[in-house]
Amino acid sequence: MSGWDAYITNLLNTGFVDQAIITGHDGNTWAKSSNFNPSQNEIKLLISWLQKPTNEKTTHFLKLCNKIYLPIKYSNKTGVFKCDDQSSFIAKLTNQTCVIGVANETIVDQRCNEEVRKICAYLKKANF
Repeated sequence: MSGWDAYITNLLNTGFVDQAIITGHDGNTWAKSSNFNPSQNEIKLLISWLQKPTNEKTTHFLKLCNKIYLPIKYSNKTGVFKCDDQSSFIAKLTNQTCVIGVANETIVDQRCNEEVRKICAYLKKANF
């Protein structure tokens, strides 16, 4: 278990995050929850989308684990996405990482968002 796995464990242990992954800005996985396998290409496209200024976000959907998600809210290198099965995810960039937390249909997505934002705030303070 790497040190990064502890961040994933912390997110999952909140009960508000069903699956999570931390990657570098290059799309390489640093840590992830088991059975959560978004492709590196999906991660790279998501990171590229998050890095664009708000007025340049023209993509109408993104895929994660081959499921289609629509962006419903985005600002400041953060995006909230919803799928038609009522699952959702938040993706947030820090200086060096992309943290993604997935909420299934039984989890309140706002709480998932809060937990991902907390981890990202901590990582930013640690210069990640």
